[in-house]
Amino acid sequence: LADDLPVSSGVVDLKVAKSINGLRSFAGDTYPDPVRVLVVGKNSLEEILKQPERPEWRAQSVEFCGGTHVSNASDAGVFAILEEVSVAKGIRRIVGATGEAARNALKLGEEFDERLARLEAAAKPSEKDVMTLGKEIDAAVISAVVKPLYQERIGKL
Repeated sequence: LADDLPVSSGVVDLKVAKSINGLRSFAGDTYPDPVRVLVVGKNSLEEILKQPERPEWRAQSVEFCGGTHVSNASDAGVFAILEEVSVAKGIRRIVGATGEAARNALKLGEEFDERLARLEAAAKPSEKDVMTLGKEIDAAVISAVVKPLYQERIGKL
């Protein structure tokens, strides 16, 4: 996001879109024809479609996508991974947030970190405080990067 990369997209014939070198899509998923193609990087979708076989397209993100609506990657602002799950054998999917939702998730995570630090510093934290904080962390929409670390810290109290 900080690289300030341009974003371009367009609706393309499925067969043409599948011919783009480096295209990312989920195996086994079905896509409409035509399909929306999203490109994040210095080359636009228009340029890529002129010579879809070129190997340098692998150096940027070219994907089938229906949810990105920015003209530049920096427009997204802050990014946080909120969930990472298995959707099928060998396939992982992440759920992320940008902007205000990401800021809120990261801020809440920092608050949990501070509360955990206070409990860890206590000579003997109450079981009620530990259980309450553990349940709040489990239910919270916070970064999926820190959530398991906080759960591990709770488990040690």
